[in-house]
Amino acid sequence: MNPKKVNGRAKGASFELVVAKAFSEVFGYKIKRTPLSGGWSHDNPETAGDLVCNTKGADWPYCVECKNGEGWRLESLFTDNHKWFDDWWLQAVDECPTGKYPILVFSRNHAPVLSGMDELHLNMMAYLGYPHCLDNTTHIKVAVAGRAYPVIVMLLSELLYNIHS
Repeated sequence: MNPKKVNGRAKGASFELVVAKAFSEVFGYKIKRTPLSGGWSHDNPETAGDLVCNTKGADWPYCVECKNGEGWRLESLFTDNHKWFDDWWLQAVDECPTGKYPILVFSRNHAPVLSGMDELHLNMMAYLGYPHCLDNTTHIKVAVAGRAYPVIVMLLSELLYNIHS
């Protein structure tokens, strides 16, 4: 039996729309897919990442990278065998302009939507008075090769709760 072929670009675009809607509902901003996501120049900090804020005058300090693909297992985050995650995180950091916080949002078929943000930025947000940073969340710290700070991985819904003041 041949499994149904999936258009990876369409799957990614659909996932970006779901993630944009989740951010929009929490922040009350118009969050959209970046036009030609993955194909635009990253010289403009307003269009870096997979999502862009279309609300005029909004303070949108995030650069969101979305990944929806098969071939990874959550359990690998508990081992040193998570090159897939390191690559995704390093892409999110590399594409993030100065002054923005990188966020990685990822999932696969039949799995919850997860997110990652580095510990340094979450600690800075707690220091700046965000009321819920890491309170009562289930999360894991993942060491990423070549990075000074670990990435905190949790459900996207918990990250949105943590970073929305």
